[in-house]
Amino acid sequence: MNKKITLLLAALILAACSESKNESVNTAASMQNEAYVFDTHYKNVKEVINPEATKNTVTEFFWYGCPHCKAFEPHLETWEKTKPANITLQRSPAIWNETMALHAKLFFIASTMDKFEALHKRLFEEVINLRGKKDLAIQTTHFANVFAEFGLQENDFKQHLASPEIQVQVEQAHTAMKASGLTGTPTIMVNGKYLILNDGVKSHADIMAVADFLIAKEK
Repeated sequence: MNKKITLLLAALILAACSESKNESVNTAASMQNEAYVFDTHYKNVKEVINPEATKNTVTEFFWYGCPHCKAFEPHLETWEKTKPANITLQRSPAIWNETMALHAKLFFIASTMDKFEALHKRLFEEVINLRGKKDLAIQTTHFANVFAEFGLQENDFKQHLASPEIQVQVEQAHTAMKASGLTGTPTIMVNGKYLILNDGVKSHADIMAVADFLIAKEK
């Protein structure tokens, strides 16, 4: 009889230890889920537009003339290589003035070219170096020469700049930027619903960690 009682007590003790361990695991998981907090690390966008087009999409709002965007680009590229297969990375130029509208056109033209990745990186350098030159004609001539290096001749480049298709893309980017409610670049938007708050994180890697958290949250 005593032996049976001893075995029963041992079983109860083991069960209690097991429950305690599971509780610890659940608590850790809960803490991990709460690692990123609404209104601290992310917030709702100002206005949700075109939900179907932004579903399963991570959008980077950027400007070629932004040194922070240039520094962020390698981290975004690293994340892109490991992102979930069903998630699309989309880049969208921020546009606050005519100069940035020109730079947005550069992005959309570059997006149609075979050497987009190399040209995309080059444009960060070129636009940042030209930030002191406000004359758009001078900038346009300069960028025509840059695109010529990548195989797009000056006449074709200027035709693209003036094309209705490129203008529509610029207008769509401007609409998306205004709807997001962003105040600076780079800024990451997830599923057209959440905007990551850069002030709430400590590093570029943290920005994409919040993006991963929001992707999982949306599931």
